[in-house]
Amino acid sequence: MDELIAQIQDKTGLTADKAQEVITMVLGYLRDTLPDGVVDQAMGLALGAAGTASDLAGGLVDKAKGTVGDLLGGTD
Repeated sequence: MDELIAQIQDKTGLTADKAQEVITMVLGYLRDTLPDGVVDQAMGLALGAAGTASDLAGGLVDKAKGTVGDLLGGTD
């Protein structure tokens, strides 16, 4: 998570606290928008398999893409 915060800071100039707020807001939005449990499940899977924060971020993005594709009837 620290690496993700650092990347947000680097790309936006936000403070670490503001970057954390952005992450919290995005996760909240995804939890409200996607079916119940999808975000938490994706985070759990990514945390279990991730060796680094970048792996975690990539895993979350891949899982989200797959979930959205499944919801829309597409394939990965």
